Amino acid sequence: MSIPPTEFFNRLIQVGFTDLAACQQLSAQIQADVGTDTSAIAQRLIQQGTLTAYQAGLLLSDSPMSLRVGDFISRNDQPTQPLDYWLPSQSCVSAETPQPRHGFLMRVPLQSLNENLRGWIAAHSQIHAPSLQGFELSGGAQSADQTVMIFTPLPDGASLFNVLQNKPQLSARKTVRIGVDIATALHAMHHDGTVAIPHGAVSADHVWVNAKGHGCLLRDPSSPARSPLADWSTSWITRMEHPALHAAPELANAAHQPTPKSDIYSLSCLLFQIYIGRAPFSGNDVAALMRSHAETAPPEIEQAINAGAQGNPILRVLACAMSKDPAARFESAEAFSVALQRAGELVAQSPQSAPATAPTSPAATASPAAPMPPAPATPTQSAAASQTVATPSPAPPSETSPSPPAAKQTAAAPAQTTPAPAPRSTASQTAPPQATAKTPAASQPAPAAPASTAATAAPTPPAAPPVAPASAAPSDEDDEPQRPRRRRRKRSNRVPLLIGMLAVPMVLLTVAVILNGVGQKTVEAPKPTLGDLNRVPPVTRKPENTPKTNPVNASVNGFQVTESDRLLWVPPYPADTKPSSLALLPPGPAMIITVPLSDWVQSPAASPLRTTFAPELDRWVQMVEKRAGVQASEIKRCTAAFYKGPKTGWPEVALAIELTGPKDAKTLFETWKTQEVMFEGVTMHVGAGERADGYFVGGGEKGKPPADGVSAFAIAPGKQIEEVAKNEGGAIPLARSLQSLWDSSSQEANLVALVTPNFLFADGREMLANSVPEFVPILKGWLIPDVAAASISIHTQSDTVYVELREAASGTSTPASLLESLRNQITTWPDWGNQFIVSAVPDASWRLLASKLPGMLQFVGDHTRSTIINQQVVASFYLPSDAGAQVALGTFLAMNTPAGSVAAAQPAAPQKALTVDEMLNRPMSIAFVQLSLQFAIDAVGEEFASGLPDGTKMPNMKIIGGDLQLNGITQNQQIRDFEENNVPLRDVLTKIVRGANPDKTATGPDDPKQALLWVVNPVGKPPAETEILITTRDAAQKKGYVLPKEFQLKE
Repeated sequence: MSIPPTEFFNRLIQVGFTDLAACQQLSAQIQADVGTDTSAIAQRLIQQGTLTAYQAGLLLSDSPMSLRVGDFISRNDQPTQPLDYWLPSQSCVSAETPQPRHGFLMRVPLQSLNENLRGWIAAHSQIHAPSLQGFELSGGAQSADQTVMIFTPLPDGASLFNVLQNKPQLSARKTVRIGVDIATALHAMHHDGTVAIPHGAVSADHVWVNAKGHGCLLRDPSSPARSPLADWSTSWITRMEHPALHAAPELANAAHQPTPKSDIYSLSCLLFQIYIGRAPFSGNDVAALMRSHAETAPPEIEQAINAGAQGNPILRVLACAMSKDPAARFESAEAFSVALQRAGELVAQSPQSAPATAPTSPAATASPAAPMPPAPATPTQSAAASQTVATPSPAPPSETSPSPPAAKQTAAAPAQTTPAPAPRSTASQTAPPQATAKTPAASQPAPAAPASTAATAAPTPPAAPPVAPASAAPSDEDDEPQRPRRRRRKRSNRVPLLIGMLAVPMVLLTVAVILNGVGQKTVEAPKPTLGDLNRVPPVTRKPENTPKTNPVNASVNGFQVTESDRLLWVPPYPADTKPSSLALLPPGPAMIITVPLSDWVQSPAASPLRTTFAPELDRWVQMVEKRAGVQASEIKRCTAAFYKGPKTGWPEVALAIELTGPKDAKTLFETWKTQEVMFEGVTMHVGAGERADGYFVGGGEKGKPPADGVSAFAIAPGKQIEEVAKNEGGAIPLARSLQSLWDSSSQEANLVALVTPNFLFADGREMLANSVPEFVPILKGWLIPDVAAASISIHTQSDTVYVELREAASGTSTPASLLESLRNQITTWPDWGNQFIVSAVPDASWRLLASKLPGMLQFVGDHTRSTIINQQVVASFYLPSDAGAQVALGTFLAMNTPAGSVAAAQPAAPQKALTVDEMLNRPMSIAFVQLSLQFAIDAVGEEFASGLPDGTKMPNMKIIGGDLQLNGITQNQQIRDFEENNVPLRDVLTKIVRGANPDKTATGPDDPKQALLWVVNPVGKPPAETEILITTRDAAQKKGYVLPKEFQLKE
């Protein structure tokens, strides 16, 4: 039930959207147009631009005041690149300020601002220009919560980087307009303040473009200019391009810092990119790119120079600014601006001066080459409308910066370099921390070290101001209506995934569900026993008093052991160990899990994990024993391989069993209850029934058992076991991305899991939904769309557990971007733990463990190390085995605990639930660059469900894969450049199926050639009993589905 209009308008006044006089006038005008329905009033205010959809949702909820952040109002809770660490906000309205100002807000705890940081913020806040990002400071020591508010006014718009993704080449007029704006801003930074500050990051990701196409130069107020070779992970402005893409050639020397002349060079490169449609220089890596800057010139520039007065005026101006010699460039950014304006006038008078170069694809403009590391992807968090906008979230880490100069001079940042990692067999590694029973994993986290520290005993990310990420709908640079928010390519979930992967049962349980039959009920999340709680590791913030030692280099098992927090930990097994065998498996697996089962069930080192997760582990072990016909203690190794199954969303699982010793063949055959059959001259053993298991004995000739007994065998359904027999049990190859990860694993690890994301969320989606539903959004946010394959290795010893994660990049990302994304996520783990404590009420059975979760996550984050080896992202950490179990259990339980608080005195009034027809006609906005049909439907469902009122259940949306297969249509049909703004759900679904339809000559949804369509089944039922099915026209006719009006054929 919605709130009355009077209450709604009172909330507008209370929150600060309007004052009393203006509200009375607004109320009369709106109600005269749409009546007294509160939802209609809110919708009209959204259309007028007075409210955002996010604001309207909270105003209609029970927590409207959560929109207030100090003296500001939150506009959204989604991040906006590159201002991922800033909250989209607006100022409150009052009699003195009748119009709100839009912008972004950062809330920084006063205690996290050291003197250097305060000095740089103050220096930046003194420099002003209309096209330069400004900063307004408030709060601080006078505020109740001791928080500094940094507000930056910015109009609605988007980063130039995002604009170029849609339109990589701009006109001469727009190029000059942006160039003049940015040059004016640079002149202010170089000359107008008490301190001359070079920018050092002039690029598309540091330019904000408004709806009229004017540019505003963004800047990081927390530090001086950085070298393009420095560490940019602590910047308050996210890098989406590599810093070297537009770097001046003199900056190839890490000792040289940005100057006003290098800023002019960078601006000329940026303007060349947006005018021609591609970056002026490229290279296979940073070194090659910097050589290109120093030694080559773009052919368009050379042509303009050679043509003399007849050459393109804009390119001739850019040629001067792009000179290799800093002294030959414009004397100042102001002179550059004047020259650009004159060149723009000449081009306008002579249209033939426009460049003839055709624009390249957006992807080609984003980075020079695949190996070039792009900027890190930032973690995001989708908060429900009922959550507080001040939720702790990923924030830029603070760093040790040089003091801001007191007199007018050029500010410079120290050079920052990172040693390049070597391949695994010879990689420099750090010896693992020595753990004892008296030093649990979560005790005494290492203190944060200054950025200048070269090596420490353990990596310690510096403190960060906890601010909520922000998002705004980006708009193109043309004078066009505002564009909808584009769906982020990387939706990183803030749950500590790497820690959560310690919960081995969440992986193994998926296998148990398959082994026990499709559709089994989900096992209840485990609760700690009293014994578990007694083992909770203590957490303190006391600094470690570890004596400093000199770096030690020694060769141990093929690793170079070095004490450095920048290198990986040494694994607990030798560097030259081989991966587990892939023999006795059917070809083509998309997911593999291998476990040395006898060691796992008997090893004292694994006891803490076995005890903590006994329900899931016991079930998995029992299913393997039942299917193999032998005890777990007799199984040396069990390898499970996953394949697409006959039932949608449920994969088939084949097992390769290696025994600890030979078993009598006759006894095994009797246990299996199978019959011996010959298949193409090879012996197999099959059970009764179409889906019964078949067995193939390894080690003998053509499936015959060896004379000394059976030591290894395969278990798989009929068709799969035939494939094993054809190969006579030989080892199988894997897809390239999977093979590289498998070759990097070790057979000595206690568990290795390998997976491809597309398989997991398409052919294995029902398996996940019925076994670990709470883990699905986390896995999807981690893997889609940038990870082609991933592996996790876990090894327990007498007193420690070692965890190693590896990722292979997909075609939409690079190893460098995956590494930066992972490192950014690691910095958010403690904030996630703190927010859980604030927003949730843990069950009494594990409240003690929950209270220690933030400290434990901080410790694990501090001790996680990551790098790139052989084009793979690798991260690893060590924990005492007892503490490892507790961290995994605490994370697992926190994932299953919904946000909430003590019940309020009065429950909220329920809202009217929408019918299926009302939902189909309800408007939504969504955009993405490229997704498969399966992921596009998932994305629409998630986006639409997030905006539904409380009490309304979204109908289940699914693709009937069997129907599509009969028409030769796959769920991997690609939909590209999709964008819909404020249109009904039914229209969005129609456009998606039209985009995935194999016959592109279909003229509309009512054309018989439109084979792919959506239907509601059954019609007229409540949403909870209804499904929206993606099927085909032929299947709908056979099954008697009622076609929506869009797909009914013309008579």
